Amino acid sequence: MLIRCGECAARVSDHASNCPKCGYPLGGRQRTQTIEKTGKPYKAVTVVCWVVILVLTPILFISGHPGLGVAAFILGGVTEMFVKIGAWWDHG
Repeated sequence: MLIRCGECAARVSDHASNCPKCGYPLGGRQRTQTIEKTGKPYKAVTVVCWVVILVLTPILFISGHPGLGVAAFILGGVTEMFVKIGAWWDHG
């Protein structure tokens, strides 16, 4: 069966991997697909870490609890670091 090339509109066999006229890849054999490797749990923890760092830490400093603000900042940063290491470890 003949199909049309998506680039030059030449008629090409449906078994061809490339168009013989222009070289355009045909079918699904040579196309690449990008897949998101980082799972939703890692993304959720990352969001929580940034909320702690960007929202909770300033609130604690403004409310007169600088020690808790520093602790929240360190906790958010260290947790984010471990999330990045965990994502790298799981997904290479």
